[in-house]
Amino acid sequence: MPESNRSTHHKGINLHIYPSRFAHRTRILKQMRAIWDWHCFDEIHVVAIHDGVLPQEEQIGPDQRVFRLTIPAILQSGGRLRRVLAHLFWMVKIHRTYAKQTIRCINCHNLGTLGLGVWFKIRYGSLLIYDAHELETQRNGWPTWLCWATGVIERLLIRWVDQLIVVGPAIAAWYQNHYGLPDNRVHVVRNVPQKQPIISESIDLKRRMGIPAHHILCIYVGLLDSGRNITMMLESFSRCHRSDIHLLMLGYGPLSNTCQSMAHAHDTIHYHPAVAPDQVVNYITAADVGLVLIEQSCLSYYYCLPNKLFECLMAGVPVLTSDFPEMSQIVHTHACGWCIPPADEALVNFLQELHISAIEQKHHGAKQAASLLDWHHEANTMKQAYQEIIDNTQKY
Repeated sequence: MPESNRSTHHKGINLHIYPSRFAHRTRILKQMRAIWDWHCFDEIHVVAIHDGVLPQEEQIGPDQRVFRLTIPAILQSGGRLRRVLAHLFWMVKIHRTYAKQTIRCINCHNLGTLGLGVWFKIRYGSLLIYDAHELETQRNGWPTWLCWATGVIERLLIRWVDQLIVVGPAIAAWYQNHYGLPDNRVHVVRNVPQKQPIISESIDLKRRMGIPAHHILCIYVGLLDSGRNITMMLESFSRCHRSDIHLLMLGYGPLSNTCQSMAHAHDTIHYHPAVAPDQVVNYITAADVGLVLIEQSCLSYYYCLPNKLFECLMAGVPVLTSDFPEMSQIVHTHACGWCIPPADEALVNFLQELHISAIEQKHHGAKQAASLLDWHHEANTMKQAYQEIIDNTQKY
C-alpha cells in the first residue's frame, strides 16, 4: 500500500480509478506517461482490481504505480447484487487507502467511480477529472431503465467535475447539450496510439496462415465478443464466392471458439490468438484491409472512435468501417478507406467488388492519415485540461 507523503511532497498524487484488472489499459498508460512529463504531481497512481494473477503492486514508470486491491472471493462471482457489493467494497477500500494521502487530482475513468471522485473533491479538496471512455449512460446491452437511471446519477454528479475528457467530438457535443457544460470544461482526447517503429518483415501473416501472397487479407483485431459484428463478418466471408479474399480474426474473448470453428470449416477464414499490445500495429501491417465494423447496438457505439481504427491507420492499412459519424469523418477526410452499413449484405457486396487497385488507392490516404494522427496532439489537449484547473487553484 502507498504510504503518506504529505510531509515530504507538495505536489501530491494524481490518482486514477478504473474498475478492471488493468492488464492492457494502454489509454491510461499513455496518459500517465504524458502527465508525468509535465511534472504536475509527485506521484501518479492507478487503482485497479486484484484478480490473484497480476501483482498487487506494479511499478510502471518513475513514481508511476498500479495498486490492485483485493475483493473477497465471495463477492467475485454471482448475480448483479454481488457485483454491486463488490464494487462498493472496492471503493470503500480505495477511500481507506488514500484518505490520509495528498490527492491533488483524482481521475474517474467511468461513471461507476465518479461518486467516489466527488467525495474526494468535497471532503479533501481534490481536483476532479471525469475521463469517460465512452458515452457512459448509453452502453451496449443496457435496458432503457438503466440508461435513464444512470443518466440521473450522472446529471447529479457531473456538476462537481472540474474537467470532462471524452474520446470523440460527437460524445463531447452530447455531454454539452445534455448537461449544459461550457466549452472550456470539455476536452476531446482521441485514443490515437503512440507512434512506434514498424517491423513488418518479421511478421508474414499470409505465409503463416497459408494465404497466397497475391490474395487480399482483411484483418479484425480486438475483443471477440458481442457488439463487434463478429458473427456478421464470419457469415459474410463464408458466403462470399471469391476464394482470393480472406478474413483473419486476431484476438480473444467469448467468441474465440466460434472463430476457430469457422476457420476449420472455411479456407478463407483464419484465426490467430491475441498478441501483445505493442505488437498489434506490426501484425496489422501485414494485412491489406482493416475491419472496424461496429454494431449500432447503442448510442455509445454509434458515436465511437475506437483505437483499432487508429491502429490500422498507424499501420498504413486502409480501413472498412461502419458508416457512423465519427469513423466516416476520419475515413472521408483522409480518403483512407470505405464506409458501409454494418450488415451482412452490405459487406458481401463490398467484398465481391473489392480489388487490389482500389486498395492501393486508399493505401496512400492511410499513410497520410498515419503521419497526421499523433498521440502528442491528443496529449497536448489533455495537458490543457490539467493546466486550466491547476492554474485556477493556484489563483486562490
